[in-house]
Amino acid sequence: MEFQRLLNGKVIDLDSATLIGKGGEANIYVLPGEVGLAAKIYHDPTEERAAKLLLMEQHPPDDPSLAMGHASLAWPVDLLHEPGKPTQIIGFLMPRIQGMRPISDYYNPVRRCQHCPLFNYRYLLQAARNITMTVAALHRRNYLLGDLNDGNILVGSNALISFVDNDSFQVQDQKSGHIYRCVVGTSDFTPPELQGRNLEHRDRVAAHDLFGLAVLLFETLMEGIHPFDGIYQGKGGTPSRAERIASGCFPYGKYPVPYSIRPDSPPFEMLHPDLQALFVRAFEDGDSNPLARPTATEWQSALDTVSNSLVVCNENTQHLYSSHLKKCPWCERTVQLRGVDPFPSIASVRAGEHLQIPNGIQHSLPSAHQEIDAFSVAGNQNYSTAPLPFSMESSLQEPAGKSPLRWVGITAAVCALAGAAIWIVLPKRPVEAERKVSVNERVLAPTNAETPGQPSANPKDAAALVWVPAGNFTMGSSEGEIRQLLARNVSWKWEKLEPEKPQHRVSLDGYYLYKSPVTVKQYLLFCSETGHIAPQAPDDNSDWKNQDLPIVNVSWKDAKAYSEWAGAALPTEAQWEKGARGTNLRQYPWGNVWDDKKCRNSNKQYGDAGGASAMDKHLAGASPYGALDMAGNVWEWCADWYSPEYYKSSVAHEPLGPSTGSDHVMKGGSWCDTEPYYFRCAFRYGAHDSKLYVPIGFRCVVIPKVPSALALGTGR
Repeated sequence: MEFQRLLNGKVIDLDSATLIGKGGEANIYVLPGEVGLAAKIYHDPTEERAAKLLLMEQHPPDDPSLAMGHASLAWPVDLLHEPGKPTQIIGFLMPRIQGMRPISDYYNPVRRCQHCPLFNYRYLLQAARNITMTVAALHRRNYLLGDLNDGNILVGSNALISFVDNDSFQVQDQKSGHIYRCVVGTSDFTPPELQGRNLEHRDRVAAHDLFGLAVLLFETLMEGIHPFDGIYQGKGGTPSRAERIASGCFPYGKYPVPYSIRPDSPPFEMLHPDLQALFVRAFEDGDSNPLARPTATEWQSALDTVSNSLVVCNENTQHLYSSHLKKCPWCERTVQLRGVDPFPSIASVRAGEHLQIPNGIQHSLPSAHQEIDAFSVAGNQNYSTAPLPFSMESSLQEPAGKSPLRWVGITAAVCALAGAAIWIVLPKRPVEAERKVSVNERVLAPTNAETPGQPSANPKDAAALVWVPAGNFTMGSSEGEIRQLLARNVSWKWEKLEPEKPQHRVSLDGYYLYKSPVTVKQYLLFCSETGHIAPQAPDDNSDWKNQDLPIVNVSWKDAKAYSEWAGAALPTEAQWEKGARGTNLRQYPWGNVWDDKKCRNSNKQYGDAGGASAMDKHLAGASPYGALDMAGNVWEWCADWYSPEYYKSSVAHEPLGPSTGSDHVMKGGSWCDTEPYYFRCAFRYGAHDSKLYVPIGFRCVVIPKVPSALALGTGR
């Protein structure tokens, strides 16, 4: 079967050899030649679903795990249609998941011992925190999961998570107000106000998601026990779990209910008091007032507090528990589970003792999950284990008095006994791509807890910075995409777009990008401190009277000199393009449709806009990371020499451009330009350093000092 990609026009062939998953609604295929992508093809495509997918593709949410080279969301990155029929959407492309398991394999103690025995309580807390961060990111963009449950969340041995079945989310068109509903639900995670209701006619709100989130967090931190489980003490038949939820019977709360705690449940008091309070709010206060349920951000803050308060058991360093407790709950739990240690020691794992499960131990095993390998988020095959914001050594040491294990010993134990390699060595960087830019020791990279785009500032010139996380992105344009552009825009010229070929994948380390081009004020400060000669002011800003405008009329050497003074660098062409378009192949920083209201540009003839504008005038045109004016206002210098043929020989990791040349790369278009193709993220142009043009400025990148917690993730 042949399908055509909407964004670049490439035709792909999917057949039984590429089929990796079947479902009642759709089949899943691996994409030939692109192992990081999967295709979901619907059996019965509809116009309603097509419109929903188009909205999702054009308006992706922030993904808090991108800094780790991972995707927490199996989000549509391109749509698929029948060849030559772009309006007939029959599926979409998404990142492919590999090497992850259902979350129940981690919160259930028996399954955890079988699959990942060294996944201790701190990892569970981190996985829970990653879930809350992802839900918060979705809610910030007004996306609702609707059917939030433990069956659509996968977890890796590094505590990273991935939400699958994203096409079932509730999506609202912000322009028309139309809501594409989530019409499915899982009763165990459905709030009381929706129990027994027809979900096809219900608009979800954030409070509905927050009930399901609280259930999921309770199961994760309470060994798989559902918050509404208990032994019924009333008369008549035992109510179903859905009936218990509908009646608000939370057996761990402040008020009496006709249920006693399950004897195999961990004690509720084991949880940190902050978590206990939030669960009571979610299930007891939230029963009558859904708005009382804790937000994802509140959960994230509480989980931070818990992680920072953990203490280590004297008997087993894999036993980590809240400091408000006087003794280790996991030692007691081992007795309660008839010798099954929920978090076995390193020594017992090495000896294989953790696999000796007594007959009859069936601790809250959820119903079997379908093995999911197809709903795919790009795995971590090219990355080391995602670093957590704590010292791994502190939780993986033997008890005092015993010989400490070396990393290789831990690796051997985990690989041999758990059947999965947790530690993966980063591939070596190509010699020709070695970075020759100084690291700014005063600027730290954000930890893996930071959201992409998290702002910072360069202390030298007070420039606002946005974080562009490590990972892959697609650079340039395909031939099919260029042909489509030229067919739609007859005035565009092939030779102008030819240098964007071939389209190729590039990986970059994380870096900070100046949120805006360098301003007149910042540049004049540089001139004052260094004696560098300021450029001639343009007519639209005579005598540099408006110092909030971008500096212009600067040569490449001027821009480079400023960058070095600021403890920064000019962006490579790859850094500039990723900072502008993100990872989903968007044409412009804001999306795929040209909008002259989202950038500073001329309309009818060259230069009729009259001059540059201040950086806060086009906030709606921001890039996925929050960078402003990456289209329009001023052309921007890049560090690379320019060659129209360079993409044919570019390296895959940290490309630096040709080794020599006469021109340097410029990107972004300016206020003088009228043709939309100049403003596209992929457009490339070269100019000689000696040619000074009024509408040329620049922005910088800062290569930060990497905290020890991120050393594995960035390869530094």
